[in-house]
Amino acid sequence: MKLIVNFICLLIPFPGIRRPLRRRLHAWVNRHMQLYYRTLLRRYVRYDNVVVWFDHSFGGGTETYSFRKFCELKSKRQKVIRVQYFPAYSSFVISAPNRFAKLKYETMHLNDVYDVLSGMKIREIVVNNLVGYKSSLDILDLVGKIKRNLSPHPRVSFRGHDFQSICPSYNLIDCDGVFCNFAHKNGCEECWAQKRLADKDADNAIFRSGAGTICDWRAAWGRFFAETLDEMIVFSETIKKMFVQIYPQLSEKIVVIPHFVPALRKVNISKHNGINIACLGNMLPVKGRDIIIGMCREISAGNDINIIIVGDMDKPNEQLQNLTIAGKYKTENLPKIMEYYQIDLIFIPSIWPETFSYTTSEAMSMNLPVACYNMGAPAERVAKYDKGLVLDEINIRGNLQEIVKFIRENRK
Repeated sequence: MKLIVNFICLLIPFPGIRRPLRRRLHAWVNRHMQLYYRTLLRRYVRYDNVVVWFDHSFGGGTETYSFRKFCELKSKRQKVIRVQYFPAYSSFVISAPNRFAKLKYETMHLNDVYDVLSGMKIREIVVNNLVGYKSSLDILDLVGKIKRNLSPHPRVSFRGHDFQSICPSYNLIDCDGVFCNFAHKNGCEECWAQKRLADKDADNAIFRSGAGTICDWRAAWGRFFAETLDEMIVFSETIKKMFVQIYPQLSEKIVVIPHFVPALRKVNISKHNGINIACLGNMLPVKGRDIIIGMCREISAGNDINIIIVGDMDKPNEQLQNLTIAGKYKTENLPKIMEYYQIDLIFIPSIWPETFSYTTSEAMSMNLPVACYNMGAPAERVAKYDKGLVLDEINIRGNLQEIVKFIRENRK
């Protein structure tokens, strides 16, 4: 339709008339196309028990989880309606991800989202992730309203991919740049007043998700968990305990279902003299980027200890001879990459308690030694692993020495 509008407008020789006419025609087409998509969505799910899936729009592992679940639901002949919020456009997008043809309805108004969903036969509402929504608390109210007003009442489920329900700083990194463990030295409210979640003011406001005080934030989530939620799914026992610590009302509703991670073949590392430590994935600050750079600085000249980033990382300003950034990779190629670089140990340097960690499972499935900090889901699995090393505290020089000692002992 837009191409047709553009073609018609090109026939008008006067720019002063052509341009405003084209804008008005595009607006008219968009408005009517959205009404058409809205009608198609309702027809698509008219006679079905639907699963509504609230999701963020940032991709990554959370989206990978979503698509895997969409495939599972499709195999059970369940229809899925996905709701996302795109902060760059201040718009909600309602789509049918399992439908062959593209079907998306966009709106800037939350009331429109309610109008569309309330006309469906909803079997279950899954709140998968609300990071990046303009106001996550409004979404919680919306879910509660839909549940109350539909008959029979849909089941409501929540996924604990991160800790946004505890604090908008969803990885619990406080204003000092460290894991807070639920208790900042000056109190949560003082931390929240100083905490920035993004460099740009607009992005910072989006990630704060309309939160005024942490007390009000947790009270709203607590009501949602107590009055609306039927089930919460987390991916490790450690994370379950953390949520129940803050929200005791979850104790009877929370279940642990670990992610499925395809097994990789065991690697065969040839004998070599140097020590090679690998880190998997993109090394962001919360993933331990500064720790890796600090360790490289600690390695003295002539010492054959190398750190290989199997993934991406911003290059440090200084030249670090013992750091290699291998770049992006495909998971199925990891065993070959480990053998190519003769990796002795995989280090998971995350400074926050990850709720699962695919890379930890992938490292263990290759039968390689693994080290991580004593926090979150990775530590839970590494502590039970016969080639695992759990580091009690973040101390760059001490951590490096402990990892090197552990590698040398494993070689014996």
